Amino acid sequence: MYALEVSELPRPLRTPPKGAAQFLPLQSHLDADRPIDLLWRQLDLNHLIVLPLPDGSVFWSASHAADPLTEEQVQAYASVSQRILERAGKAETPEAAQLRLQRMGAL
Repeated sequence: MYALEVSELPRPLRTPPKGAAQFLPLQSHLDADRPIDLLWRQLDLNHLIVLPLPDGSVFWSASHAADPLTEEQVQAYASVSQRILERAGKAETPEAAQLRLQRMGAL
């Protein structure tokens, strides 16, 4: 896991959008002299979707897709982002946390 300052993020992630935003082709929004941008270039990522969350953070996903998402697909991403935010706010027992961390460690 990496912890980056907002100023270190790729340009499309520095300012939360007012609504769903797609960046395609992603390469044109990346700076070649920034390490994280260079990594994304090397991964040949072409599409980025960024959705604002109520807490001021963003939900984002990058892919190799060449076409923009449809409105239906954007709404599906928004639904997933809401479920993740809701689950992240729920209390977790120490036993459940240990099992989750063991599963992640196995990856």
